[in-house]
Amino acid sequence: FHPSIYSNLNNKIKKECPIKSSVIVIIGQSNGANYGKSYIFENKDNLNYNPIDDMCYELSEPVLGATGSLDSITSSIGKKIKSTKTVLFINTSVGGSSIKDWNELYVKNLNTILKKVLDKNFLKTIIWIQGEAEDHMSSTKYYENFLILKNSIFKDLKVKFKEVDFIITKSTYCGEKEKSHLREINRQRELIKKQFSNVKLLEITDNLNNSYRYDNCHFNREGIEIISTEIAKIINLNKL
Repeated sequence: FHPSIYSNLNNKIKKECPIKSSVIVIIGQSNGANYGKSYIFENKDNLNYNPIDDMCYELSEPVLGATGSLDSITSSIGKKIKSTKTVLFINTSVGGSSIKDWNELYVKNLNTILKKVLDKNFLKTIIWIQGEAEDHMSSTKYYENFLILKNSIFKDLKVKFKEVDFIITKSTYCGEKEKSHLREINRQRELIKKQFSNVKLLEITDNLNNSYRYDNCHFNREGIEIISTEIAKIINLNKL
């Protein structure tokens, strides 16, 4: 695991891990991890899987399993989804990570986690919040790297990629970074969406300007509120 993964169990409430529950996975880089500021700090009806000790906890911020130590988008999504049963959230987002980093460093850990958790539960949704770490050169290989990523996530799992809702956020904006790669990375993401009917491409993240970010990059409370609402709408289209 990444050395700065959040694993502080102070104020975390341990619970039995669920059986026959829906699983939602959040992966990507810092805007999916604990680098945001949120109105919603906890979601006690749902659970957070901690990969460090293979245990489950009431969902609260900062979320266990991701890097950073502020708030993630996880509890905000949890509050807005409609489910009559407990939902288990897994968040292993890594700040500053490229899609190549995921393929080389992080996806194997995620696959191992899913093999454990999905032995008794059902994978419903994966949310991929990533893109700010890419440049023009890496953007030309984004589709190719996505194929590697999806195959690595689902390696030897009982569930197939096409059976899971896969939400991709159009995340590219961070500070004053050169934007020459935007056209290419968006073209590659559109190719992914065209190729796979289960992929949902979410526009909202790149449409939010600095008034929705506290440091010209990471989302503030208003930003997380808007994005989590849009993601929850997609999840709620299919019953958990």
